[in-house]
Amino acid sequence: MQGRGDTMLTTDDQNKRDRQLDFQNTYQAILDHSFDAIVSIDTEGTVCSWNLRAESIFGWNAQDVIGKRLADIIIPERYRQAHSEGLRRFMNNGGARVLNQQLELSALHRNGHEFPIEITIVPSRQNGKVLFTGIIRDITESKDALRQARLREEEYKVLHEVAQALQNSRSMEAMLREALEAISRSKELNLKTKQESSWLTTTGRCCACW
Repeated sequence: MQGRGDTMLTTDDQNKRDRQLDFQNTYQAILDHSFDAIVSIDTEGTVCSWNLRAESIFGWNAQDVIGKRLADIIIPERYRQAHSEGLRRFMNNGGARVLNQQLELSALHRNGHEFPIEITIVPSRQNGKVLFTGIIRDITESKDALRQARLREEEYKVLHEVAQALQNSRSMEAMLREALEAISRSKELNLKTKQESSWLTTTGRCCACW
């Protein structure tokens, strides 16, 4: 009788392990085929998981980063202390301002250049441990497209103002003055547009808001 019970227990344990393995394989397949980078860290900031898209976006293979501090890999140096302080604050009081919301931050590529990302950080528990998972998207192209659209709009405005100057000015001197003023205003607006779209100096500060 005891032997049958041991056999049933062993079978149940094996079935449970098989289900866990199937779940892990399914989860890994989802991670590897995601269009977004998915990165998980523990409360010490150590990388626990790193999918294929993360390899593509950041230039680091999973074996290069698993077990290492995330702050040393993809967070610009000027934000690393704030990142570490945010993790400590979460463990002390359970609060963090960056969780469960979409943020625009600056990230660091393996080759050293910074680029804009969109990230949502989700906390979870696994085997009794707290993990933070970031769902990350490189938004460099969309930022560039928005910047180009704004520049094209400004070019159209300049052409329109110059055309108005040609039609309405009473003298050649006045026409040239108004045309130059329109071009000057456009240059100022273009500079402002570039400054507003500079994620290195604006959105990057979100990284310090844990």
